[in-house]
Amino acid sequence: RNSARKLQQPKTSSRHITTTRLYIVRAEYARYVSLHIFFSDGTSQTVDFKPFILAHPHPQYNRYIEPKNFKKFTIEHGNVVWGKNWDMIFPIEDLYNFPL
Repeated sequence: RNSARKLQQPKTSSRHITTTRLYIVRAEYARYVSLHIFFSDGTSQTVDFKPFILAHPHPQYNRYIEPKNFKKFTIEHGNVVWGKNWDMIFPIEDLYNFPL
C-alpha cells in the first residue's frame, strides 16, 4: 500500500453539507489477474482478483481468469468494470479495503 487508508469524512460548513465520494481515477494491468488501482484520495494499491473469481464460479466471471480477457477492463463512472454489460464489477469500497 502506498499510504494509509482512511475514507474521508464528510466535510461540513454552516451553509451546507458535502460528501467526498471515493472513486477510481485509473487502473493499470499489474500481472495475471491483478490491477494496480489509483483512487481519488491519492492512494493506490494492487488488487488480486484471482481468489474472488475462483471462489465464485460463474459463467460471467470465469472467462476473466484468463489474462487476455481480464486485461479488457475499462473505467466507467469511477469504477473498474469488465464486459460491455458490466459482467464483473466490484463496490469501490471493497477494492479500496482489499482483500475482496
